[in-house]
Amino acid sequence: MSSPYPILTNGLATSQGIYDVETSEVVPVGTRAALGDGRVYYYARSSSSAILAAGAMNRMPAVSVDHDIIAITTQVVGDTTIGVTPVGTAVYTANSLAGGFITIHTGTTGAGIAYKIKSNPLTVAATEYTVTLYDPIAVAIHADCTATVTQNPWMDVLISATGVAQTFAGVSNIAVPAGDTTAQYFWCQTWGVCAVKHDLATATGGVVSGGATVAGEVQVSATDGSQALGVNLFTAAASAFNPTFLTIAP
Repeated sequence: MSSPYPILTNGLATSQGIYDVETSEVVPVGTRAALGDGRVYYYARSSSSAILAAGAMNRMPAVSVDHDIIAITTQVVGDTTIGVTPVGTAVYTANSLAGGFITIHTGTTGAGIAYKIKSNPLTVAATEYTVTLYDPIAVAIHADCTATVTQNPWMDVLISATGVAQTFAGVSNIAVPAGDTTAQYFWCQTWGVCAVKHDLATATGGVVSGGATVAGEVQVSATDGSQALGVNLFTAAASAFNPTFLTIAP
C-alpha cells in the first residue's frame, strides 16, 4: 500500500512507511522521524502476544523491580562497561536493553548520571551481567553505588492498561500483529494530529490522558497526576476514533 515515509533527523527518508509493519529492524528502535505536516514518530518494537490495534494508545515497558536500585560494579573514568547484579527472576534477551539506560541511583561518587546502553548479553536471574555503554564513564562509580536499568522507551511496547501507573509510548497508525513469536517493528506516533480511540466523550480543546475504563483508549484528563497525552481537536464521541493532537514526545 502507499505509505508516507517519515524523514530521519539526518534528512533522509526511511524505507518503512507509517502504515507498514516489518519483522526485521529497519532503523534502531527509538529512532525519531517526522513528516512535513508536523507529525512525529519513534521507531518501536512489539513482542507482545496481543495485537496492537490502530488508533490505540500504547505504553512503554515497565521498569522491572528486579533491576531497580541494584548493585553494580565499581568503574573508573573512561570505562565503557558496567557490571549489574539483578535480584529476583526477571531476565532480558540479548540486546533487548539496547537503547535503554542505566541510571546511577545513589552512591558516594558517580550518582546522578544516566548512561545509554549499547548492548547486553542474555541475562540470568540474580546473576551479574555486563552492559556495554555508548559513552564512557564520566565520574568514577564508587563501591556503594546502586543503579536502575530501564529499557528503551519504545522497545517491547504494549497496549496501555487502564489507569495512570504507566508511561505512554504513542499510537500506531495501523494494526500491529502479535509479536511474541516474531517481533514486529512499526512507527509509533507521538506528536501531531492522530486518530485516537476515546472511551468517553471529550469536549473540543480538552486535554486527554489514559482511559480509566477501556485499555488502549483515552479520556478527558483527570486531576490525579495523569500524563497529558494530547488535546482533543473536536467534540469527541465515546468509543470512537477522534482527531487528537498528540503531545507525548516532540
